Amino acid sequence: MKRLLVLAFTISLLGIFTAPPTIAITIYFTNSEVDLGTEQIMLTDQYNSYGLQFTDTYRYIDYRDPFPDDPTDQLPDPNPSHEGNLGSLGISNWDFDISTNVRARVDFIGYTSSITVEWWTIQNNVFNLNAFDSSGNWLGAFSGVGQGTNSIYGEIAYFTFEDDGGMVAISNLTLHDVDGTPIPEPFTTTMLLLAGGYIGLLGLRRRGNQ
Repeated sequence: MKRLLVLAFTISLLGIFTAPPTIAITIYFTNSEVDLGTEQIMLTDQYNSYGLQFTDTYRYIDYRDPFPDDPTDQLPDPNPSHEGNLGSLGISNWDFDISTNVRARVDFIGYTSSITVEWWTIQNNVFNLNAFDSSGNWLGAFSGVGQGTNSIYGEIAYFTFEDDGGMVAISNLTLHDVDGTPIPEPFTTTMLLLAGGYIGLLGLRRRGNQ
């Protein structure tokens, strides 16, 4: 019995020190994750701590977002025609600097992932998303009008999203293992491993007292 307890404790410690790094399951683009103030802002490397790099992408604040954030994370919508409304946050392909739509790109830094996105569009704009591996090979795509939730599975290194005529948006981005299983949050995984090690230590101590 003592040998089994020692083995359980050893395995728990090995799990803590050899488990691959993990990342947050869902990114909502709110100030609770990365504090970017109360204005809409172009994104580049502000989400490096989440392993994300953005090109031609901005963080919006818009009350029309059909996937509302927690009220404590919402911010005043800066559009003068939306004055008085709290908006949810997300990312869009519209570039305010040049006042036109662009092809936005999101890269995963140092890892690959499957994705699920909650997306929406303005009026009849068509949301188009394409995913690629690290060699630039196309892995999958989807498109739609209005709003939806779609997934692409595989070793995605980056994806692009765009519309031929205007703004489209991603409200939330969920990262998965390549088979579609949600990646566990670091805190949860570590606490489970520590709990297993602690139980093993208690067992050893109790055996020693006897």
